[in-house]
Amino acid sequence: MFSIILVQASIGMAFTILLEAALSYIGMGVQPPTATWGTMLRNAQRFAFIAPWYVISPGLCIFFIVLILNFLGDRIRDNMDPKLRGA
Repeated sequence: MFSIILVQASIGMAFTILLEAALSYIGMGVQPPTATWGTMLRNAQRFAFIAPWYVISPGLCIFFIVLILNFLGDRIRDNMDPKLRGA
């Protein structure tokens, strides 16, 4: 049961990060004094052609954190599930 909770928590965290970034991007997330990746993407949009790293940096951070959390959930599931270990 513990492994199922860990896998669900890692996938839930990834989904929460994506949801928060999306809501902040459209202006419905965390309010402006607090820095979030969605707010950074929205503010950097006007500099996309002049300084593309302003857009690439928060986008890559979102991408890699969500990817790592998904891989972590898969790894936990693979290590904890006796059917997948061959035991």
